[in-house]
Amino acid sequence: MHSGHLTRAILLPFMAAVAGYLTYVPDLYHFFDGVSHPDWSVSAQTWRNVGFAYYLLMMVLLYQLTTTCDPKFPTVFWLLVFLLVFEEFWGYQLFSKQAFTFAVVGAGIQLAVALVIPFFLYKIKKWWLFLFIPIMLWIGLYQFWWTYGIWSLTEGY
Repeated sequence: MHSGHLTRAILLPFMAAVAGYLTYVPDLYHFFDGVSHPDWSVSAQTWRNVGFAYYLLMMVLLYQLTTTCDPKFPTVFWLLVFLLVFEEFWGYQLFSKQAFTFAVVGAGIQLAVALVIPFFLYKIKKWWLFLFIPIMLWIGLYQFWWTYGIWSLTEGY
């Protein structure tokens, strides 16, 4: 086992999760109680459970990338790190600041990045796509449409 790689792969998602917990998770349940949602919206508890699975999958993907592609990190590694950091920015804008327009733009950026990552993963190891598909479906598709739905219910024209 590569302890440096394991540390790096665990530390990055862990720091992102802690940042999210400190910045917007306290506002999560208040947000779900106070803002209009689309009919197909998931509950706050489901949101937290999926978030936990998201961080675990990111840890596995980052570990696989750091051990397989060492010593030079491929572009997909940095795209995944960007996705981790931007996810926290998006959550803060949506849940804490309730800046719905910024959140929709941020979700659109996440969607674009999430749709590009599979092409890079496919070039390295095809089976890693199966690890990324749940992340892509959640961040890339559900979060974007959900954020857009909230925006259209609150500020949409």
